[in-house]
Amino acid sequence: MDRDLKVEKKPYKAPSFQILDAGAARAELEATGLLNDANAQRMLSVLNQPRDAKPSPVPSTSGTSLP
Repeated sequence: MDRDLKVEKKPYKAPSFQILDAGAARAELEATGLLNDANAQRMLSVLNQPRDAKPSPVPSTSGTSLP
């Protein structure tokens, strides 16, 4: 790209996100209708596990490709 061009740059806009608790995340996944998506099913299986004092291990992602 030629830096000599006087093209106005777009202002930076930081990505936006919101923090969800497990119940809200589960409701969001179920409401979006992506229940046949393998990644959504994996997230729901983790969300449905009972929570102990220690965090559960992260599920393996081997053999899975993300879009």
